[in-house]
Amino acid sequence: MADLHPMKIKGNWVAGRVLDWHVESSEFIGYDEFGHAQYDTKRTKLGELVYKLKYKHDTTVLDDIVRIICSFTKFKSIDAIIPVPPSNISRTFQPVVEVANSR
Repeated sequence: MADLHPMKIKGNWVAGRVLDWHVESSEFIGYDEFGHAQYDTKRTKLGELVYKLKYKHDTTVLDDIVRIICSFTKFKSIDAIIPVPPSNISRTFQPVVEVANSR
């Protein structure tokens, strides 16, 4: 199971939480041959799973993400997850919808 670092988040709701940081550290290592900045990025376990889902479209990580969410909520099952609306609605693959639709 992932070593989580849940944190309260303030907002217009009764109680909000995030389960963990996405990135532990990111060190600039130079530029590639196209002039793009390159970084050595260390992610948390959950951050790596979310990265794979969001940027690599790796849906094989969905079960692990859902297990981590369920372990945090301390429920044996969840009847519904209502995703936060995606920030980029033009994206054809929506990670928040994929998580919400997972069982």
